[in-house]
Order: sequence, then C-alpha cells, then structure tokens
Amino acid sequence: MVIVDYRIYKSAFEAGHFIEGHPKCGVQHGHSYHLNVYVLSNLKTWQDFADIKEIVDGYVQKELDHQFLGNASAEQISDKIATYLTAKGMQGYLELYETDKFGVKRHFPNFEVGEQDYFSNK
Repeated sequence: MVIVDYRIYKSAFEAGHFIEGHPKCGVQHGHSYHLNVYVLSNLKTWQDFADIKEIVDGYVQKELDHQFLGNASAEQISDKIATYLTAKGMQGYLELYETDKFGVKRHFPNFEVGEQDYFSNK
C-alpha cells in the first residue's frame, strides 16, 4: 500500500490582466487570486513548511502581487508558477482561483501545456 501525503500551503495575491478577444474579460481588470500549493511529501522525504512558504511567497510577492500580467489566462499564470516550483525541486500540484468558485489545477513537474484540470469549487 502506498500512502501519498501532501504538505499544503496557501497564498494570495492581487493582479490585473485581460483576455484578448474575450467579450467580458477583454478589458483590463483584476482579481484577488488564491493559490493552494500541494507539495508531495512522505515520511522519508519532506520539506519544511517554512521552506515551502519562502519559495512560494518569494515568487508570488515578487513576480505576481500587485502586477499587471497582461494578456494572461489563469492557465498561463498557473503554468508560470508550476515552472518555477519545478525549478525549485518541488513535486505536487497547485490550484489557482480567480474567483471564489472558479480556478485551474496544475500538476508539476510532470505537466503538459494544455492538460489543465478545470474545476469549480461549489
């Protein structure tokens, strides 16, 4: 039996963007994004919560918070975050919410562009 555990870290940031050609989101607007990062962990290999916080918030606060992200969808933003976390040696998945009901789920490091798992948090 294999037991899979994840260490969970939650972060948030404010950012503006637009979606070119979209009837509603084609104008500049912003979101209060909520990010949940699930880092693969087990009894033999685990990362300290403080290290996870430093890695995640170090990127989020510097690169995303109070930034204008341009023509960027939630999928593209989650891809940037996943790429960064992979480069830092992390494995797991993340959930990025644009609203309290809608977001994207992205696995890392083994993800392919276009293989997002869409979900709604009802």
